[in-house]
Amino acid sequence: TALEVGYADNTDLFIDDGVPRLRRRRVPGAPQAVEKLAEAIEVRMPERSLLQIVARTAYWLGWHHCFGPASGSDPKIRDILGRYSLAVFTGGINIGPYEAAKHIAGVSARELSMVRNRHIDLAKLNAAIAVVNNAFNELDVVKAWGDGTSV
Repeated sequence: TALEVGYADNTDLFIDDGVPRLRRRRVPGAPQAVEKLAEAIEVRMPERSLLQIVARTAYWLGWHHCFGPASGSDPKIRDILGRYSLAVFTGGINIGPYEAAKHIAGVSARELSMVRNRHIDLAKLNAAIAVVNNAFNELDVVKAWGDGTSV
């Protein structure tokens, strides 16, 4: 057959214990280019934890300003950005305030519980989500994937 005729010339195809396999192709110079790209990415994008990313988005976008006491007065919390970021992060990964306090230094379960129960409700959370979504829609990458009407 036509497949068998070309087999002898095909150096990428081999049969291993009756299973046909393809060898990986090596492009000359590719590993060096890949290493250079990885180094450039690492310089521009240092490693960050998920909690750091949540706090940075709160700082740059201001979504944490959507939260606050039900009375509408200014929150009487020491580190508003930090506490709201921590409350959103722990809620997002679905751990309660007591479990979070065991693993995160410098915060008590009472502080986290108070923020989550008295300063964040569904309407405020949806407003913060809208801030993040609207900022995301402004990115160039959204237009590369389509018109931005769906994610």
